[in-house]
Amino acid sequence: MATCTEALAEFALGQKFEALPQSVLEKAKLLILDGIGLALAAAREDFAGKTLKALQVFGQGSEATVVGVKEKLPVTSAPLLNGMLIHAFDFDDTHHPLVIHNTSVVMPAALATSEWLGLSGKDFITACAVGFEVSLRVARGPRVHAMHGRGYHPTAVCGVFGGAAAARRRRGGFWD
Repeated sequence: MATCTEALAEFALGQKFEALPQSVLEKAKLLILDGIGLALAAAREDFAGKTLKALQVFGQGSEATVVGVKEKLPVTSAPLLNGMLIHAFDFDDTHHPLVIHNTSVVMPAALATSEWLGLSGKDFITACAVGFEVSLRVARGPRVHAMHGRGYHPTAVCGVFGGAAAARRRRGGFWD
């Protein structure tokens, strides 16, 4: 019998754009559009420029776009700023039963790796859809209110699994 991690990895790697239900594709596209709009709005804020300068210190490279910013960042840094921009005003999507903001964690990871690897738009949308689903499945495990009561937020604790699933879909699998 597969472990939970193996089952999630198998699910993530097995999804194809053509096999995703239309409702899933529409929701993923809506979340992506929402994330882009939120990032564009926040990119004009003072913290965005300061964070960009701080992240440029951590490494050279220009593989990944930061939404609303001219400069590119290394693929390892761009997701951080994109996630900050998407979540900056706290208007990003919320899955209310699980209290998780999926887009601010999943989309930045999918965007950076898709751009870095030269993947198609369909691959990017699929990676986002898979990442959204994985983080929600992980968030279903713990009792949300108990997690909050201990000072943790499902977006950070569970969202990273979705971000990892989205980023690793086209890199040869999870285990290489």
